[in-house]
Amino acid sequence: MTIKRILANSIVYFALLSNSYASTNNAITESDNSPWLHEDQYILSIATGFDQPIAKAPVVASIITAATIKAMGARDIDHILESVPGLHVSRNPIGYNPIYSFRGVYSVSNPQVLMLVNNIPITNLFHGDRNTVWGGMPVEAISRIEVIRGPGSALYGADAFAGVINIITKSPEEIGAGELGLRRGSFNTYDFWLSGSSYLGQLELSTVLEIHKTDGSKAQITSDAQTWLDQMTGTQVSMAPQPVNLSRNNLDLRTSAVYKDLKMHAGLQLRRKIGDGAGVAQVVIPDNKHSSHRYNMDLHYRKQGLLPHLELEGSLSYFRTSQEVEGNLVLYPAGSTGPFFASDGNPLLLDEEGRPRLFENGVIGNPELFEKHQRFSLGANYTGLEDHRLSLGVGYYFGRIDQVRETKNFAVPEDYDRFVVRSGIKLFDVTDTDLAFMPEGRRESSYIYIQDIWQLDNDWELTAGVRSDHYSDFGSTTNPRFALVWANTYRLTTKLLYGEAFRAPSFAESNLANNPVA
Repeated sequence: MTIKRILANSIVYFALLSNSYASTNNAITESDNSPWLHEDQYILSIATGFDQPIAKAPVVASIITAATIKAMGARDIDHILESVPGLHVSRNPIGYNPIYSFRGVYSVSNPQVLMLVNNIPITNLFHGDRNTVWGGMPVEAISRIEVIRGPGSALYGADAFAGVINIITKSPEEIGAGELGLRRGSFNTYDFWLSGSSYLGQLELSTVLEIHKTDGSKAQITSDAQTWLDQMTGTQVSMAPQPVNLSRNNLDLRTSAVYKDLKMHAGLQLRRKIGDGAGVAQVVIPDNKHSSHRYNMDLHYRKQGLLPHLELEGSLSYFRTSQEVEGNLVLYPAGSTGPFFASDGNPLLLDEEGRPRLFENGVIGNPELFEKHQRFSLGANYTGLEDHRLSLGVGYYFGRIDQVRETKNFAVPEDYDRFVVRSGIKLFDVTDTDLAFMPEGRRESSYIYIQDIWQLDNDWELTAGVRSDHYSDFGSTTNPRFALVWANTYRLTTKLLYGEAFRAPSFAESNLANNPVA
């Protein structure tokens, strides 16, 4: 049982935390008279970049281990995060993608929450979220999930605004001899997973393969945006009532290799036949399908003993992701006028009899994009000063939407009131033209941070840090953090926390154009 009382405002909050995050699977066996250590405390790494008891960490945090995940019967990461206090999981109508709301901070595209996999961000440039074609994330490869509530930009930079979620995958040692599993469920749902590890001298290898297929829930959409258009224009083409479109075919592959002080993680996430939920335009179309590929590789290095009291660490990562359309993406059904009306409410397209012109094959738009992300970081931890642990780090990021493709049967120039339809039936390719939904673009950033953890007394600790980020497309930002933590007793910790954070503008916010939906 965890007992937490948090009195908070946007950046300053005072927390009383219980020390009873109990788990026999994560017990601290080290003998120590300090009130920081207790036999049932969890160990947290997300708060400062190195392992420490959760009660001592300068954040309000939760940890969910693989044992807990198995005990709760969770099949997707959202089932796990729904159990975290202060974190609510709601759904975007588009694809029913998860929206993670920390302490009520909410937006539909959800860019204010930073998600990491093995400490590497998986943020997309397009909307600043995990991916428009998300399709869920299975749990068999997960060793633990660390969640902090509140700002974390002093350590992690952009998007660590309302909270941070770090997913740590299983090591070869945790996977052991491996496992084979099959599961069958309602809505034509199938799951298969296979895991295993091996050892070649000092080289440790592991692999986890997970396959998921489902037709999705058949919950009914009784009326949609086209229902409203029908009432306004006199058409009767809405497909509602209609089941929500939640099909998906997923393949997830996670591999890892450990050799002395070097770790490598690689991942492949293939998404096929991903339904668009209640519809991209909140118009239910049963045959709309998306696909996506996401693959990553990252290297982590940590070395102690090169110099007295000095620990060096570094990482190098590559992440590639896409948003693609299978067939045609129908925004509004055949016979619809679409959402094309002038600012005075009058239709922009009229037929010979003065009535709103209808799209015989529906309003069709097929936006696709491909992104790549590269990151480098280097840090040092120094413990040569009594009662202090100093950390210094620098890093560089390069991200680019390097390919934008689109076909559609409509075109919107800058002057929206002079809307022109090239062809209401035939699709035409607007790739690399001003009529595409978004231009290609790139972003570079660099950062430097410094942090000091000062052991004031046996049961008092002060953490202070600051990070400065510079972005190629919108300038610089500096974000500090301060945390005073007092271990009152073995069962009670008092924390006084201050932090600032920022969110980088997504490319959709800064560059999106010619979009009849948004």
